[in-house]
Amino acid sequence: MSNRLIPLTLLISFIIISLPNTSQAQSHYLLLPPDSWEHPAPREEAQPEDRWLAIDKLAHFLVSLSLVGMSYALLNGRGLEIDPDQARLISAGSVALLGLAKEFQDSRRGSGFSYKDLVADGIGIAVGITIFTFY
Repeated sequence: MSNRLIPLTLLISFIIISLPNTSQAQSHYLLLPPDSWEHPAPREEAQPEDRWLAIDKLAHFLVSLSLVGMSYALLNGRGLEIDPDQARLISAGSVALLGLAKEFQDSRRGSGFSYKDLVADGIGIAVGITIFTFY
């Protein structure tokens, strides 16, 4: 049963990620020729409110859930055949590190570090471990 859920959660995650994000400023610098890179700084825009119930949090939850399922299936069931407890730990830890790396990248790009995104990642990891490794 749990192996059938992995493609479904991946599909939903990619659909949500591909939705247009109107809350972040668009960056056009890489589309311009190098001689036009020097221009006035973009105007300061107010940071959007980081709400708990936002499409971004759902995307973090679903991507974390999917990645835990895929990595556990690779490590334990269909690939390396590592001990289930070690596979759970490696899956959860690696997905948590990816989520943390994503937030550090966001903090450098201007959208800001979000603890709420990390909470959504953590919930996705916990649900993923429960669904994909215990059932």
